[in-house]
Amino acid sequence: MWVLRISRSFLFLLFLVSLAFAQDLKYCELPVKDGDFSKTYTYGQVQLVKLYVERCNRSIDEQLKKLKSRYANLSSAATSLADFKRIPTVVEQLVSLKQERDRRTESLRKELKSTKIRSVYVVLIDAPLSYNTRLKSLASKIISNTASKETASLIENLGLKELFTIPYGKSMVTQDVYENRQYYYGRVQYIFAAEVEIHPFVRGYLSRLRFRDVNVKVFNAFSRDLKGKVVNFLENYMVPDVAERLADELWDAVDLWKSEILSDNRKVLTQVKNKVTDYKQSVSQLDVQIAKLSDEIVRLRSLLNRLYRQIGFKCMDKTRPEVCIANAKKYVNARLKDLEKEALKLISLKKESAYMELGGLQVKSKVESWKARLRQSYSKPLKLFRNLKVRLYPKKVYAYPYLDDKGNLHCLAVSEMAVAR
Repeated sequence: MWVLRISRSFLFLLFLVSLAFAQDLKYCELPVKDGDFSKTYTYGQVQLVKLYVERCNRSIDEQLKKLKSRYANLSSAATSLADFKRIPTVVEQLVSLKQERDRRTESLRKELKSTKIRSVYVVLIDAPLSYNTRLKSLASKIISNTASKETASLIENLGLKELFTIPYGKSMVTQDVYENRQYYYGRVQYIFAAEVEIHPFVRGYLSRLRFRDVNVKVFNAFSRDLKGKVVNFLENYMVPDVAERLADELWDAVDLWKSEILSDNRKVLTQVKNKVTDYKQSVSQLDVQIAKLSDEIVRLRSLLNRLYRQIGFKCMDKTRPEVCIANAKKYVNARLKDLEKEALKLISLKKESAYMELGGLQVKSKVESWKARLRQSYSKPLKLFRNLKVRLYPKKVYAYPYLDDKGNLHCLAVSEMAVAR
């Protein structure tokens, strides 16, 4: 037996080695693996073994700390995934609100389609005599077309363009108000006024009108300057006195209809405006809720996609990431199990060591006594993660007897640990 004194330079070298490989698990492989009771080791060998044990355990503790942090993050992600399960519910609420808005819109459309107003139109025609037999039919078509086209302005004035994009409504001549024919210069001048029933919110059609060498003017009979317009047109084809007389006759005929029709129309339009106002108010409230839910869905989906990136999970449908929540949950659980396995693997590399003075006792009995105490000290479970509890117990013990500089016998005992769940 002999003792090797460790020089300061050797100890400094060991210190540099320990700094360079402080984080390396290679220290968990003992540099002297054949520690037993039958031989005596040098002090340098024993110190190196002790250094490896310390660095091994320190590296394991540091890596376990990182694993615990990753485990905590993944556990938090698992909890957060449960919070995102409400996205489909929010989407259903949004769909329900949109359907309600569409239902109210369609309800208003149906109500408005039953709406009808009345008016009187005047047509002035100067045509060849060959048109004489079909002037009334031509005038009726002109009135229907004009009334149909003018419903577009009614839709615009009521602010209903978003509901009705039709360019014209449906109209038809219901009864004659005034009719007169005059003949001047070999042509016929036809004056016709008729009441027309208009459905502004029902798609109509326009008659195809084809005529040559015909002059036509059409007016709403309730316009204030109706007489002046009629006189100006007729004076081109007859003497002023006759034109004035015909304009007066027409005015008197129209005036009988004016009061009743305008009064009825005002009532109808007032009802329409009230319906439209109520509709816009209710839809406006729905739009606010829809916008709020839409923003909430965008926000939740953005956060969910960000969470997926953080945990390293890929969802193929980035526009609807909520469909991947179940798979993401499985992915997180698998990752947690992997971390648990990795932690168990690390813990199984842990080692325990102890110096002991042997004195007159045999090395083997001393080490066995220490092993028994070690087993007792690890009888309590060790909690690693949230649901992971393990027990450590000594599996194999290495003994490194050595002599100090005074010739006294000492021993370093190192135990490899086993893991039980």
